[in-house]
Amino acid sequence: MRCYLVIEEIAKLRKLLYQIEQDSFVSGLSENEVKVLCAAYEIIKTDSQIQSSVLKSHDFVVKMKPATFHRTLKSLINKNFIKHIEGTKAKLYNVTNHALS
Repeated sequence: MRCYLVIEEIAKLRKLLYQIEQDSFVSGLSENEVKVLCAAYEIIKTDSQIQSSVLKSHDFVVKMKPATFHRTLKSLINKNFIKHIEGTKAKLYNVTNHALS
């Protein structure tokens, strides 16, 4: 019986999340783009810059293949959701105002 209740709660949460995503700008993003963008947002809540290595190790994207991660990050940069911080040697990024508004 307990397993049934857990599955029921997970289904409710997934349905709610799906509805929120469909009603927002993320409906135009791929699942991987949403994962990377959410991970980036989680990081900037505690740090002003996002290091590529920290982003890659975030729970939302840690299982993503490296090529998929880099392709997704590049896509988010091209869509102006994430930007590379100019003048830095390290791979540092920030979430743009476009993604936060």
